Amino acid sequence: MNAHTPGPWQVIGSPSDPWIIAKSGVLVANVRYTNDQTQGDARLIAAAPELLEALVTLYDASIKHEKASLWNDHWASMWESARAVITKAEEATI
Repeated sequence: MNAHTPGPWQVIGSPSDPWIIAKSGVLVANVRYTNDQTQGDARLIAAAPELLEALVTLYDASIKHEKASLWNDHWASMWESARAVITKAEEATI
């Protein structure tokens, strides 16, 4: 897997010209084609590093604990983290 610019990333700029910037200040992307989905696309791109991290964490944990009967507060915390990142990708931030 190729490395990516470390997150977190955030959406800045105007609704019609959103830019995705890394915490380091590096420009990750600019969503240039404006349509009804432009802001949503920018939010999803900005959430990508956290989505990947949450998915990897959930996957690794599920491999270690294959039985659903092992559900506990640790699992709930991981699912809450995943839900928070999904919410970040879906909410308007501009």
